[in-house]
Amino acid sequence: MFLPRLIIELESLLSGPLPAALRSFLARRPQGTALGHFRAYPRALVLAQYRERINTGTDPLLLPVGRNTDGELLVHLKEESVWLESEGKHTKVADNFTAWLKAQRALHRQANDKKLVRAARAGDVARVERLLRRGTDINEQDATGNTPLMAALLAWQYEASSLLLKHQPDLSIADASGHTALMWAAYRNQPLLVQQMIAQGADVHARTASGEGLLYFAVTGPRSVTEGGGKGSREVVEILITAGLRLTEPQLPGDRPVGDLGVEAEEGLRAWLAGQ
Repeated sequence: MFLPRLIIELESLLSGPLPAALRSFLARRPQGTALGHFRAYPRALVLAQYRERINTGTDPLLLPVGRNTDGELLVHLKEESVWLESEGKHTKVADNFTAWLKAQRALHRQANDKKLVRAARAGDVARVERLLRRGTDINEQDATGNTPLMAALLAWQYEASSLLLKHQPDLSIADASGHTALMWAAYRNQPLLVQQMIAQGADVHARTASGEGLLYFAVTGPRSVTEGGGKGSREVVEILITAGLRLTEPQLPGDRPVGDLGVEAEEGLRAWLAGQ
């Protein structure tokens, strides 16, 4: 097996070679691995986190491999067990990394088997209507937390989005990263849908887990060629402001306002925001 340079560097810090299963996992670009709430670290971060553990005198037998909503996940290099580190405490979550990873993948496939989410993402309006008539949960979520409405918006399926919105979905639901349906409607430059969601109680002050707020999505969302290209929607920004969102509110990581955006926002829209 070809070993990337970062794995060779990592093994140079260890008292012995990586367990075969862990080496194989890291060799297959784990930064592309998202299994529900588990997010695998890129190899560079695995190496950096392990170096930090060594430098701070933390247990060198525990290798950080990723995170979930509860904390950091580590693999014991001799036992190959999986551990959760949260608030300074370590809890064993599985006896074997290979079996744990297999179980996570099975749960991920099961969580993604959401018929209404799939129909909404495909824009299959007739199937969406049938599933809703049969009582399918309009608020079901896939492995990453997307509801049918979120899935439709992300896939540019606005007819399906409008239909779902008429059935009063719970607009307070967020995905695993804290995104709400209103954020994706703002990002997709859909003023009518944004207005309807706000009228149905969607929170204009919501922010993602990393700190992005609604104005960030309204300003950075790419416009399609038919919309004239470019990024952002002044109309959506105005709707959000009318709904009570202030330009001075934290909208970016680090509790910064949207005015701190650089090239992520178009120059014209940045100038307009600065004049408000």
